[in-house]
Amino acid sequence: MEARFRAGDVRISAQDYLLKFYSEFGFQDTGKKYLEDDIPHTEMLKSYKYV
Repeated sequence: MEARFRAGDVRISAQDYLLKFYSEFGFQDTGKKYLEDDIPHTEMLKSYKYV
């Protein structure tokens, strides 16, 4: 699917208890942590490189 849409980077806001889950799909913790609706979140990024 990523190849079809040729996405460069996908950035998500993950609730902290789901960090391991998203990392299994290749997302990496950017270190940017914040509260959203009093729930701890972390920004995560997955980069795609096309040749």
